[in-house]
Amino acid sequence: MAAPTSAVTVKFDSTTVSGVGSVDLNLFHTPIETTAVGDTYRVFEHGFKEATVDLELFYDSSVATHVQIPEGIDTPANIATVEISWQTVSSTVKKVSGKCMVTSWRLNLTPNNVASVTASLTFANGAITVVG
Repeated sequence: MAAPTSAVTVKFDSTTVSGVGSVDLNLFHTPIETTAVGDTYRVFEHGFKEATVDLELFYDSSVATHVQIPEGIDTPANIATVEISWQTVSSTVKKVSGKCMVTSWRLNLTPNNVASVTASLTFANGAITVVG
């Protein structure tokens, strides 16, 4: 049976981001083809470690970490060291962290409802730390 997670935390630098609705973390290696001329099959090696994060937030423009997200689009630079951490049922803490840049954000406004933001972040320069 799958183990549910608890204590999911998102941090920009050392500040915990409030109002997180969900986190979608994609950690991967882009394969590099190393097939030699004359080989009878294709050969691949692991490329650089890469990661993207999609955050869904209940948006509050008075919260500094929420404002950093659209500013990351306006000023194309790394917004912060982003850390995603979660705890498994066995109390094991797992973390992925590194410098991130905002690649997209979408603001959802509905009359008489809570504003939400979906933001996509990409870990920059392959500087990704994985713990756990």
